[in-house]
Amino acid sequence: MKNIYSQFDEDTSNKFSLSNKENLYNHLKLLESVILSTSDIVIITEAEPIDTPGPIIIYVNEAFSLLTGYSSEEVIGKSPRILQGKNTDRRELDRLKRCLKNWEKCEITVLNYKKNGEEFWNNMSVSPVSDKNGWFTHWISIERDVTAIKNEEFQKAMAAEEIIRVYAERNTILETIGDAFFAVDKNWIITYWNYKAEILLGKTRLETLGKHLNEIYDKEKYPLSYLSYNKALNENKEQHFEKYFTSLNLWFEISAYPSVKGLSIYFRDITERKEASEKIRLSNERFERVAQATNDIIWDWDIINNTFNHDDRFRSLFGHEFGESNNDLESSIRHIHPDDIYEVETSLQNAIHNREQLFWEAEYRYCKSDKSYAYVIDRGSIIRNSGGDAIRMIGAMSDITHRKKIEQSLEILNSDLMKSNEQLININKQLEQFSFVASHDLQEPLRMISNFLGQIKNKYANKIDEKGKKYIRFAVDAAKHMKLIISDLLMFSRVGKTHDQKEQVDLNEILQQILLIFEKPINESAAIIKWENIPVIQTYRTKISLVFQNLIGNALKYVDKTLKPYIIIKYLELENHLQFSVSDNGIGIESKYFEKIFAIFQRLHKKEEFSGSGIGLAIVKKIVENLGGKIWVESEMGKGSCFYFTIRK
Repeated sequence: MKNIYSQFDEDTSNKFSLSNKENLYNHLKLLESVILSTSDIVIITEAEPIDTPGPIIIYVNEAFSLLTGYSSEEVIGKSPRILQGKNTDRRELDRLKRCLKNWEKCEITVLNYKKNGEEFWNNMSVSPVSDKNGWFTHWISIERDVTAIKNEEFQKAMAAEEIIRVYAERNTILETIGDAFFAVDKNWIITYWNYKAEILLGKTRLETLGKHLNEIYDKEKYPLSYLSYNKALNENKEQHFEKYFTSLNLWFEISAYPSVKGLSIYFRDITERKEASEKIRLSNERFERVAQATNDIIWDWDIINNTFNHDDRFRSLFGHEFGESNNDLESSIRHIHPDDIYEVETSLQNAIHNREQLFWEAEYRYCKSDKSYAYVIDRGSIIRNSGGDAIRMIGAMSDITHRKKIEQSLEILNSDLMKSNEQLININKQLEQFSFVASHDLQEPLRMISNFLGQIKNKYANKIDEKGKKYIRFAVDAAKHMKLIISDLLMFSRVGKTHDQKEQVDLNEILQQILLIFEKPINESAAIIKWENIPVIQTYRTKISLVFQNLIGNALKYVDKTLKPYIIIKYLELENHLQFSVSDNGIGIESKYFEKIFAIFQRLHKKEEFSGSGIGLAIVKKIVENLGGKIWVESEMGKGSCFYFTIRK
């Protein structure tokens, strides 16, 4: 038992608290005392270890050595077949093999051989042992020499005291096994109820022993259980099934074994296993649904065994068939475009051998069955073992051929747009140069015309009649208006081409300066101009000044002469923009002209009614748009207008 305790210390040192560990240790000590004190042979074998044809012995008690003549050192690590010989009943051994294969409890009696070659009859009761997760790990065999029982004299001599001792020892084993267990006779009277059954079913043996099974559990509520129990008794055939007990909220794995006296029923709690299985089932179902909903090709590469599998979309998209003969990675990679294959293989191998990398991605061309190429983007998640070695990759391959064609079209379009943009830039430069030259070249003849008209008026005033003087005034006014238009055109062409730097601009100062510019018309019309909460902003001083100057100038100009101009300037902060408004009590604008007024040279009134070049609002619109905003108007004839504009923060 020393090996068992040392293993126990290693396995549990990090899993249990001290108190739990001591309790388990004491339990093992109690088990040890039972095994050592019994005259029955106890053999523990490990279930199907790697590289062995069957179970191997890991423990035998002293009773084994006393009976067989083999020491524990001679048999540990060997097969239990060491006791078999030429006269051993092969049919019984085959029955034992079937039970071992199905992890079922089995009892046989066979002729075995001691170390000195002496024969003895051995009765073996072999039971599987599972761990806390329900996985079978070992076999425990309780054996006894029944050679004397085979002789009629010994059967007569067997004392009642020995029978009681045998039952006591067997009860001890039934109480210490990991499974819950109860037994009923052929009249369904409960004859045994072990401690594990008390814990799982919540019924003590005092409540159950001697009672009919129906008194404990109503067969109407558990028809599957009773159906299986009846079948086991009537057909003398073992029954194995799983059952969910609603009242306990537990899943049980149940085995019913018939005997001459009645029925033995073993059951264990498999709730955790069932819940884990259900989670796996739901996870697989979700994965399948996601795979069905996407156009991606799902693939799975078992790196250890070098098997590479695709889902059905692979065949439908690319036309290739893959089976057991060509389901390795190489068969899939060989369809990659020759110009791409080296880079793909290199990046894949680098990803696998980099223990820190858990994701791989590549974009390449893949040859379809019709010899055309599809553009794909391939992504894989790398699964590594505890040592960091890559053991599996699961990924998805997307056909991006359509996207690639669009990208190529966009590249061509962008190239054409860049060429067109260069042409527009050159045209704009030419227009700017023309505008600049034209404005300067035109202003000089206008100055000459104005000067000569002035000289004619001054020198020949006494020789020109009133009609001639009137024509001279018309010509001078026309020259002045032409000069204004040229000046505004020059300003319009320069909007957006300024080399000013952004700065902190106090708009209150800007508005005060504009009041000085319009001091004369303000005083003459007794205009009222108000504002409050106007901020300091980061912008171009000259541009923002022109905007407010034009809007306030128009508000002073386009007003009924019988009214005092009343102008209000407001500010509102939006999420991404600053919004300003300039409202007046002027003559108003018809809605059909709301867009027209921002176009260059668009006038709604004759110049005899209101002066101006018709460029002011076009300049304002161009400045506002260059500042990342927009401008619009709300107006009603005879009730004034409100111009709104925004600039980006």
